[in-house]
Amino acid sequence: MEKKITSFYKFFITFFIVLNTIQISAQKSKIYKLNEDKLEIKGTLANDKKVDFERLYSLLYDLHPVAYIEKNEIKKVFGNTSPVKLVFEDLESFNLLHIDNSLFHDVELITVSLNSESDLHRVFDLSEIKGFNNLKYIYIQCYFKCTTNKIESFVLNSDSEFTIFYIMLNPS
Repeated sequence: MEKKITSFYKFFITFFIVLNTIQISAQKSKIYKLNEDKLEIKGTLANDKKVDFERLYSLLYDLHPVAYIEKNEIKKVFGNTSPVKLVFEDLESFNLLHIDNSLFHDVELITVSLNSESDLHRVFDLSEIKGFNNLKYIYIQCYFKCTTNKIESFVLNSDSEFTIFYIMLNPS
Protein backbone atom coordinates (compact mmCIF):
# COMPACT_ATOMS: atom_id res chain seq x y z
CA MET A 1 0.00 0.00 0.00
CA GLU A 2 2.83 2.38 0.90
CA LYS A 3 4.44 1.67 -2.50
CA LYS A 4 1.26 2.72 -4.31
CA ILE A 5 1.10 5.98 -2.37
CA THR A 6 4.78 6.70 -3.10
CA SER A 7 4.27 5.93 -6.80
CA PHE A 8 1.20 8.17 -6.89
CA TYR A 9 3.14 11.06 -5.34
CA LYS A 10 6.03 10.59 -7.77
CA PHE A 11 3.61 10.57 -10.70
CA PHE A 12 1.77 13.64 -9.39
CA ILE A 13 4.98 15.62 -8.81
CA THR A 14 6.36 14.67 -12.25
CA PHE A 15 3.06 15.58 -13.91
CA PHE A 16 2.99 18.95 -12.11
CA ILE A 17 6.58 19.78 -13.13
CA VAL A 18 5.96 18.84 -16.78
CA LEU A 19 2.73 20.83 -16.88
CA ASN A 20 4.43 23.94 -15.46
CA THR A 21 7.35 23.60 -17.87
CA ILE A 22 4.98 23.44 -20.83
CA GLN A 23 3.03 26.44 -19.56
CA ILE A 24 6.16 28.53 -19.01
CA SER A 25 7.66 27.72 -22.41
CA ALA A 26 4.35 28.38 -24.14
CA GLN A 27 4.35 31.94 -22.80
CA LYS A 28 7.75 32.94 -24.19
CA SER A 29 8.06 35.01 -27.33
CA LYS A 30 9.36 33.39 -30.44
CA ILE A 31 12.71 34.70 -31.60
CA TYR A 32 13.37 34.67 -35.32
CA LYS A 33 16.68 35.09 -37.11
CA LEU A 34 16.17 37.06 -40.32
CA ASN A 35 18.22 38.03 -43.32
CA GLU A 36 17.59 40.75 -45.88
CA ASP A 37 15.84 38.50 -48.44
CA LYS A 38 12.10 39.30 -48.48
CA LEU A 39 11.03 35.84 -49.69
CA GLU A 40 13.13 34.09 -47.09
CA ILE A 41 11.74 36.32 -44.33
CA LYS A 42 8.22 35.54 -45.50
CA GLY A 43 8.99 31.81 -45.48
CA THR A 44 10.43 32.01 -41.97
CA LEU A 45 7.28 33.69 -40.67
CA ALA A 46 4.72 31.72 -42.68
CA ASN A 47 3.50 29.61 -39.75
CA ASP A 48 3.28 32.38 -37.17
CA LYS A 49 -0.31 33.64 -37.14
CA LYS A 50 0.64 36.60 -34.89
CA VAL A 51 2.91 38.14 -37.49
CA ASP A 52 1.39 40.28 -40.22
CA PHE A 53 4.23 39.86 -42.70
CA GLU A 54 3.28 42.73 -45.00
CA ARG A 55 2.98 45.15 -42.08
CA LEU A 56 6.23 43.97 -40.52
CA TYR A 57 8.10 44.25 -43.80
CA SER A 58 6.68 47.73 -44.31
CA LEU A 59 7.74 48.77 -40.80
CA LEU A 60 11.25 47.48 -41.41
CA TYR A 61 11.88 48.89 -44.88
CA ASP A 62 9.38 51.65 -45.73
CA LEU A 63 9.19 55.22 -44.46
CA HIS A 64 6.97 55.61 -41.39
CA PRO A 65 6.77 58.10 -38.54
CA VAL A 66 9.76 57.30 -36.34
CA ALA A 67 11.36 58.53 -33.11
CA TYR A 68 15.07 58.21 -32.35
CA ILE A 69 16.21 57.82 -28.75
CA GLU A 70 19.74 58.61 -27.59
CA LYS A 71 21.33 59.56 -24.27
CA ASN A 72 18.04 59.19 -22.39
CA GLU A 73 16.13 61.63 -24.54
CA ILE A 74 14.06 61.74 -27.69
CA LYS A 75 16.57 63.16 -30.19
CA LYS A 76 14.54 63.24 -33.42
CA VAL A 77 10.97 62.57 -34.49
CA PHE A 78 10.13 62.28 -38.18
CA GLY A 79 6.62 62.16 -39.64
CA ASN A 80 3.37 64.06 -39.35
CA THR A 81 1.72 61.63 -36.93
CA SER A 82 2.71 59.73 -33.81
CA PRO A 83 5.66 57.41 -34.42
CA VAL A 84 5.00 53.76 -35.22
CA LYS A 85 8.72 52.97 -35.00
CA LEU A 86 11.13 53.65 -32.14
CA VAL A 87 14.87 53.37 -32.74
CA PHE A 88 17.39 53.17 -29.90
CA GLU A 89 20.71 54.75 -30.85
CA ASP A 90 22.28 53.49 -27.61
CA LEU A 91 21.55 50.94 -24.89
CA GLU A 92 21.70 53.41 -22.01
CA SER A 93 18.29 54.83 -22.87
CA PHE A 94 16.13 51.79 -22.08
CA ASN A 95 14.85 53.50 -18.93
CA LEU A 96 12.72 55.76 -21.19
CA LEU A 97 10.59 52.67 -21.81
CA HIS A 98 9.64 52.55 -18.12
CA ILE A 99 7.68 55.82 -18.34
CA ASP A 100 4.25 56.00 -19.94
CA ASN A 101 4.82 58.52 -22.73
CA SER A 102 1.87 59.34 -25.01
CA LEU A 103 4.33 59.69 -27.91
CA PHE A 104 4.89 55.92 -27.72
CA HIS A 105 1.24 54.77 -27.69
CA ASP A 106 1.18 54.01 -31.44
CA VAL A 107 4.63 52.40 -31.65
CA GLU A 108 4.47 48.96 -33.28
CA LEU A 109 8.19 48.26 -33.71
CA ILE A 110 11.19 48.92 -31.47
CA THR A 111 14.62 48.65 -33.09
CA VAL A 112 17.73 48.05 -30.97
CA SER A 113 21.28 47.94 -32.36
CA LEU A 114 23.93 45.80 -30.70
CA ASN A 115 27.35 46.96 -31.85
CA SER A 116 29.53 44.46 -30.03
CA GLU A 117 29.26 41.33 -27.98
CA SER A 118 29.75 43.37 -24.81
CA ASP A 119 26.35 44.99 -25.49
CA LEU A 120 24.80 41.64 -24.59
CA HIS A 121 25.82 42.25 -20.96
CA ARG A 122 23.06 44.85 -20.75
CA VAL A 123 19.53 43.53 -20.59
CA PHE A 124 16.37 44.57 -22.35
CA ASP A 125 13.59 43.81 -19.86
CA LEU A 126 10.26 43.76 -21.68
CA SER A 127 8.28 43.57 -18.44
CA GLU A 128 9.27 47.17 -17.68
CA ILE A 129 7.82 48.64 -20.88
CA LYS A 130 4.97 51.09 -20.16
CA GLY A 131 2.44 52.78 -22.45
CA PHE A 132 3.14 50.91 -25.68
CA ASN A 133 -0.45 50.11 -26.59
CA ASN A 134 0.32 48.83 -30.11
CA LEU A 135 3.77 47.28 -29.70
CA LYS A 136 4.04 44.00 -31.60
CA TYR A 137 7.65 43.62 -32.71
CA ILE A 138 11.15 43.94 -31.27
CA TYR A 139 13.84 44.10 -33.96
CA ILE A 140 17.47 43.62 -32.92
CA GLN A 141 20.33 44.43 -35.28
CA CYS A 142 23.58 42.65 -34.38
CA TYR A 143 26.79 44.02 -35.86
CA PHE A 144 28.66 40.87 -34.80
CA LYS A 145 28.01 37.14 -34.84
CA CYS A 146 25.08 36.52 -32.53
CA THR A 147 22.80 33.56 -31.89
CA THR A 148 19.25 32.98 -30.78
CA ASN A 149 20.55 31.89 -27.36
CA LYS A 150 22.43 35.16 -26.95
CA ILE A 151 19.33 37.15 -27.90
CA GLU A 152 17.25 35.11 -25.43
CA SER A 153 19.70 36.10 -22.69
CA PHE A 154 19.65 39.75 -23.73
CA VAL A 155 15.85 40.05 -23.85
CA LEU A 156 14.30 39.38 -20.44
CA ASN A 157 10.67 38.55 -19.68
CA SER A 158 9.72 38.03 -23.28
CA ASP A 159 6.16 36.85 -23.30
CA SER A 160 3.99 35.82 -26.19
CA GLU A 161 2.67 39.37 -26.55
CA PHE A 162 5.66 40.41 -28.67
CA THR A 163 7.53 38.80 -31.53
CA ILE A 164 11.30 39.24 -31.51
CA PHE A 165 13.49 39.32 -34.60
CA TYR A 166 17.21 39.68 -35.01
CA ILE A 167 19.52 40.07 -37.94
CA MET A 168 23.29 39.97 -38.24
CA LEU A 169 24.61 42.90 -40.26
CA ASN A 170 28.09 43.77 -41.41
CA PRO A 171 29.20 47.15 -40.13
CA SER A 172 29.74 49.58 -42.98
